[in-house]
Amino acid sequence: MFDRVLTESGQFILDTETLELDFPKFARLVRSVLGTYNKYSPQTYLFNIHAQGKEYFDFTDSFIHPMTQEIIGIPAWISSATPIRSRSNLSPFFQTGAASRLPGASYGGVLDLVDKDPTPYVYRKPRLHLAYPGLFDIKAQYYHVITGSGDLQEVKTLDEKDDIFFELLAAKFLISIGRNRRAFTLNPLELVTDASELVSEGTSQWDSAKDNLIENHASFSDTWD
Repeated sequence: MFDRVLTESGQFILDTETLELDFPKFARLVRSVLGTYNKYSPQTYLFNIHAQGKEYFDFTDSFIHPMTQEIIGIPAWISSATPIRSRSNLSPFFQTGAASRLPGASYGGVLDLVDKDPTPYVYRKPRLHLAYPGLFDIKAQYYHVITGSGDLQEVKTLDEKDDIFFELLAAKFLISIGRNRRAFTLNPLELVTDASELVSEGTSQWDSAKDNLIENHASFSDTWD
């Protein structure tokens, strides 16, 4: 991540010892950019949960994705909770007309694997409140976060294909360098820089990348906000 930003910002001529921004400062920049990026493009996971005998489900830091067996923890947000199986005594409000006409189906009976009308739910982190007990398909959003320490920090949920994130990060990098840089000499290479141009270039790139981020994720950001 650090090397890519150096390359895209045109600062690759400098090594980390002579560059004004070291790894700890760069990590703070990454956190700052993630604050913006997470609002419009968080990591989305699909999985199911079983609220057995209760009308809620509590997520924990050790929650494991049922399919991948990966620890994903507590969602930042849940954008849908769709019932796929229930043994509750449901009122007609929670059943489709087609379901109520199925052979053997009744409002007090078992309705398995039948499409339902949208059902209400409320997520108050870490508890998901549901209309009734059952098995639910969940679409959940998680923040991208930095893991690790020192020079081994990384954002596991981002990769080289997340171009907009890197555009935002390179822009923030240029702004930071520009604000801190003045005309100076680096031994043995003389570098005369125009700090205001770096800030201007970074600001322009940030605005453009953020516009692309909002445009590409408009449908989600409407819900997120």
